[in-house]
Amino acid sequence: DILRVLEGYRWQDEVTLKIEMKAQNGLGEQYAKARKNDPESFGNNVPQKLAELHKLFDRIKPRDDLTIPTTPGFCMFNSFM
Repeated sequence: DILRVLEGYRWQDEVTLKIEMKAQNGLGEQYAKARKNDPESFGNNVPQKLAELHKLFDRIKPRDDLTIPTTPGFCMFNSFM
């Protein structure tokens, strides 16, 4: 139950962008003993993953699939990064 799938959605220029990212949140009380013995186990990277998700959305721009980008990057369906 520590595994999470973070979902982010963005609607811009009539294009819906969706990003899914895996994360872990092992801060539950049931893992307190294991964390006491090994502090690195059952960590929480959700805040870092959310920050990554926001950065990705900042970099992704909607585009028409017939438009050829003029800068280096990655073309995706209806978007460019």
